[in-house]
Amino acid sequence: MTKRGYYFIFSGLLFALFAWAIWESLEFQPIARYYPMYIGIAAASLIVLDVSLQIQKNRKSVPAEEEEETSTVNGKSSLLYVAWIIGYLILIYTLGFVVATGLFLISFLKVEAKFNWLKSVFFTLIAIGIIFLFREFMTTYWPTGLYEVI
Repeated sequence: MTKRGYYFIFSGLLFALFAWAIWESLEFQPIARYYPMYIGIAAASLIVLDVSLQIQKNRKSVPAEEEEETSTVNGKSSLLYVAWIIGYLILIYTLGFVVATGLFLISFLKVEAKFNWLKSVFFTLIAIGIIFLFREFMTTYWPTGLYEVI
């Protein structure tokens, strides 16, 4: 598949997401529906505008038959990051948000970003500190997970 095809699939999925948000916001109380509804309307409108501009641009550019296929290297790296995200979600579900974030950040920074241990631990502690500040000063309660560690 070409980049153009991926672009239109992604735009279609985004449009469907924002259309669903608009639809769901209609079920909210009158005061609570304004924010998600207007954000959804604005985003969906911008997606329609962007797709229409891309269609006009594509009519003037290279035909789809002559466009080269995207390489599988991009697909493999994309799947790698999707796997990282799925692993993070599984960690959140089992261990809770705070512990999962700590484990995820240390492992991601060490393996993918190739940071040394000192930098990995330093930036992870900063992130965990910010999470604790949110919990204390903004009374934000993070998911605890199945094992309720923290």
